[in-house]
Amino acid sequence: MVQGMHVNTEPPRNLPLQDGRKHPNLWQRMQEMPQQQSKPANLNLKITQDERWDFKEFCVSHRMSQVDGFRLAFKLMKEHFEAEGK
Repeated sequence: MVQGMHVNTEPPRNLPLQDGRKHPNLWQRMQEMPQQQSKPANLNLKITQDERWDFKEFCVSHRMSQVDGFRLAFKLMKEHFEAEGK
């Protein structure tokens, strides 16, 4: 591709979809998007380089993002402590 050249990969808006429907406009697509529950925030942790790379490699080997890995770990930790407290 030529530098600075933009290629539009979306089909033209005036052509119907294969099932006969029209392409949704940007406003319709925004209305269909799920609303975010809260704003994203950063979480800074002090861990060793080895722990950092172990976590990154583990997430990659299980085809999950680091955010999803953190969320799963937090969920399991909450379940563990709730079961321990009962």
